[in-house]
Amino acid sequence: MVAEEIGTLMTETWSACKTHEAWDPDDGRKPSPQQVALLHALDLVEPRTVGELARRTGVRAAATSQMLDRLERRGLVQRQRAARDARVVQVRLTEAGGRLMTDTSPLDSARLAALLANLTNTEQGEVLRGLRLLARAVERVEG
Repeated sequence: MVAEEIGTLMTETWSACKTHEAWDPDDGRKPSPQQVALLHALDLVEPRTVGELARRTGVRAAATSQMLDRLERRGLVQRQRAARDARVVQVRLTEAGGRLMTDTSPLDSARLAALLANLTNTEQGEVLRGLRLLARAVERVEG
């Protein structure tokens, strides 16, 4: 039952903090929800492989590659061969992709800050600790 309650609470929190529409600041086009998810699955520093991105987004590798083709044509991602193994293709955000990722954050930071302002410092720390635990669990599962 803990997982069910956590799921309900996460959904309620998500609904209270989510943004609405997101537009690409460079070309004015609205990215698809799948493209936004793919951009958010990329790390700002370390590149990811197509397989890692497919696992993180729950999309088949072939479909992920097709989305990456479109994002690469728009100048939002860059693909390159891994230095240690040329068979491996790594994907990283370009500067434009990083801007779009930041601008398409699914969370409205002002709304989140307003919600957190209703909690004490101790309660905010508890929220942060809980989210860090969940993030660690994600890393263990998705590697």
